[in-house]
Amino acid sequence: MKTLLEKYPHGDKFIEIYETKEDAAGLYITGPLTGQDSSRMFKNKLVYQVNPDSGSFEMNDELKSSHPVLYQTSKKCLIELIDYLARNMETGEEFELYSCWADGLERFNDMPKKELDLVIELTTFTLGNEFEWKERQMIRVKK
Repeated sequence: MKTLLEKYPHGDKFIEIYETKEDAAGLYITGPLTGQDSSRMFKNKLVYQVNPDSGSFEMNDELKSSHPVLYQTSKKCLIELIDYLARNMETGEEFELYSCWADGLERFNDMPKKELDLVIELTTFTLGNEFEWKERQMIRVKK
């Protein structure tokens, strides 16, 4: 990654320039979300939206062979998500991750599919070669 400094009338601005798609992959986080009642779904009061940037939250052998660059960018997005949680969680804390395609007020209309529930213990979790954060899947992350 390179950083380019541009001069603007009101100051300087740094622009990151990436050499590969994998270098550019990461997370896009917004929030906390307001104006939506998510209390029936989540224990935590503050809810943030997390999106993969230049990848996805899915990786598997089929993707690795058919779209190797997407596999690598998706793997990096997942690694960034796990690392972000590890850096921002205290021991004994629990975060909830929920995947949905809906937006706006409809975002939390559909409850999680219980059969997809997953618990990840950060202190012992290892990301393998395959992972998929499925639609309407609740993942509880503990540290």
